[in-house]
Amino acid sequence: MCEHPSIDNTTNCCTVCGESADNFEWTKPHSVHVLDPQTNICVLCGASGPALEASCTGKGRSLIARPSGGSSHYYELPEGATELRHLIRHKHMEHGIGEAFCSLYRLNDNGEKKRNLEKVIYYCKAELEYMETKDDIR
Repeated sequence: MCEHPSIDNTTNCCTVCGESADNFEWTKPHSVHVLDPQTNICVLCGASGPALEASCTGKGRSLIARPSGGSSHYYELPEGATELRHLIRHKHMEHGIGEAFCSLYRLNDNGEKKRNLEKVIYYCKAELEYMETKDDIR
């Protein structure tokens, strides 16, 4: 029986036996490498080449293989977040960036796509101008 040592993110299948990751019965957390299809490097632990033969350390991240590539830790919501303002505060967004974020979220609401896109552009330009004047490049 294959231990599925690595996953090809383009096919979401084991690189050894070809079985779909959707069918795996995971016995060890972080045991499977998730490979970037362009570099053949594990996106969870950075292993490549012969190091891929060892189990993935995962750097403490939850393993959710996605066919689009990469781990899903970027998509995890902070505990207790129920509104956009919770996400804005959690990510320490400036006021204008938070406004742009909200405008993108409601992009297609009430047929106001153009207006919301214009607000995104306005707030992002304002943030860039502020950064340039304050030398506040993050």
